[in-house]
Amino acid sequence: MIEPKFKVGDVIQDIDAYKVTITEVNVEDECYEYESMIAKGIGGIAFSEQDNWQLAPVVQKFKVGDKIKKKGDTRLISIKDVRDNYYIITIPDGFGNCYMTDKLSFSNQDDYELVPIKFDISNLEPFD
Repeated sequence: MIEPKFKVGDVIQDIDAYKVTITEVNVEDECYEYESMIAKGIGGIAFSEQDNWQLAPVVQKFKVGDKIKKKGDTRLISIKDVRDNYYIITIPDGFGNCYMTDKLSFSNQDDYELVPIKFDISNLEPFD
């Protein structure tokens, strides 16, 4: 039995830099199911061929303190922390009362955009 090298959510690439996101690890059938980022399709990779793939380098797009929003949405999300391949975020609950904490994978960060923070001179205190 071959042990899986990747886990669900990993973005991997082959020698030609063809990238896919692992959506399922099927230990019984010794294969991964994936979603292609380019072809927008699904497929499979046998564990026996996993050495032809490697984790794709992921570039961090946002930093702690950034305010972002999902494209087409108006809710502001705050980046609270950055971990291995994901952000710890807080999201308004929709009622304006509290916030939910969640994770945002680097592989999904292209669905979000940075919200520019507008400078307001009236908020300055003496010696700022």
